[in-house]
Amino acid sequence: MGATVPESVFTRGARGSEFGPGAADEVGFDLARLGARRALVVTDAGVAATGAPQRATGLLVPGAERPDGPAEHLPAAIERLMRDLGLPDGIGGVGCAEGDVPAPAAGTVRQQRLPATAPRPVTGDDVAGTCARSPSPW
Repeated sequence: MGATVPESVFTRGARGSEFGPGAADEVGFDLARLGARRALVVTDAGVAATGAPQRATGLLVPGAERPDGPAEHLPAAIERLMRDLGLPDGIGGVGCAEGDVPAPAAGTVRQQRLPATAPRPVTGDDVAGTCARSPSPW
């Protein structure tokens, strides 16, 4: 006989998954049980067209904000959430200063994913301007 391999036990602490008709109806209950008081639902136009995100946000918070339109809504929602939670306002809140901006701006321009995922063409000036405003956006 070969060598004996000791048994190993793996404990998964994650909550089980729910599937099937009506599973989405439990989202509010599940979040309340976990102590959540706020939720940010992020989606795109394709998923939004199915109606699932609208249904989920309606179950979480009746009358929740569900903006339609341009991609600028997500940054605005994240900024509101950051303000509400008292998070640092930009990279300045975590110690970066205006003099620190050129290096990340140059690095961002070289990234392949930026031109592939941006909703419009992005220039070096666009990135530098965004980075220059980043130390304190509000």
